[in-house]
Amino acid sequence: MSESASRVLPPLLEAQAAQISERLVISSFEDRSALALSDFMSENFIAHPEWWQQLHDTPPSLMSGKIMLIGWMNN
Repeated sequence: MSESASRVLPPLLEAQAAQISERLVISSFEDRSALALSDFMSENFIAHPEWWQQLHDTPPSLMSGKIMLIGWMNN
């Protein structure tokens, strides 16, 4: 399978990603895939776009990401 063929979402997930991209700026295939696959992530990032921006401005390390996620969930 070629690189470009492996970077295409199935139609249902592509539709989900298109809806999400109306509310958030999605700059990579990886972002698009993760948000399309996770209602939890997409709903929370749409509700709190500042989290999405912060995540892209300062990508967390694995440990800091866990700490940040715990903080967000406690708010």
